[in-house]
Amino acid sequence: MRRDAHLLGLLLLVACGGGDDGLVLDETDALLAEDGAPAVDASTTPAPSAAAPMIAVDTLAASGERPLLRESYTYQGGGRDPFRSVVNIAVSGPELPDLSLVGVIYDASNTRNSVATFRETGSNRRYNVSPGQSIGRLFVADVSPTSATLRMNDFGVIREQTYSLRTRENEAQ
Repeated sequence: MRRDAHLLGLLLLVACGGGDDGLVLDETDALLAEDGAPAVDASTTPAPSAAAPMIAVDTLAASGERPLLRESYTYQGGGRDPFRSVVNIAVSGPELPDLSLVGVIYDASNTRNSVATFRETGSNRRYNVSPGQSIGRLFVADVSPTSATLRMNDFGVIREQTYSLRTRENEAQ
C-alpha cells in the first residue's frame, strides 16, 4: 500500500514537471500532527498545480511568430429594425372583443361572395369583409347566413370566435 502511494507521488511529480513549484514543506510538517498521526509525506500529496485547470495559450501567436486569429462577425442588415415593436399599432386593427356583427349578406351559390359587416365598439367604424379577408390581425374564416367566424394568430396561439346576429326577440329584452 505504501509502495503504491510512493508510485502515485512519483507519477504526480513527473506529470507536473518536478522542481520546487510543488508543495513546500517546512519543519512543522515533519512533526507529528496534533492528533498523534504521522505527518503527510510530500511525495504522496498532489501538487496544487495538478488539480488546477489547464488554460491553452497560443504561444506562437503571442510571441508574434504567427498572426493572431480572431473570430469576427458582420451583420449584413435586414428588412426590419430589431428594436421596433413586432406589433405595429397602425396595422394591428381591432381586437376580438371590440367587434360586433351587425349584418350578413349570404350567397348560397358561392360562399366566397358572402359579406359580413362588423362594427367596432368605441369608434363605431364599420368593416365589410368576405371569407379570406383580414381586419388588421383578424382573419375572416367563415361567413354563414346568421354568423361569421374570425381567427386571430396571437404569436402562435390561434384564437377563434364566432359572432352571431341578434334576433329581434333578443333586442326587445
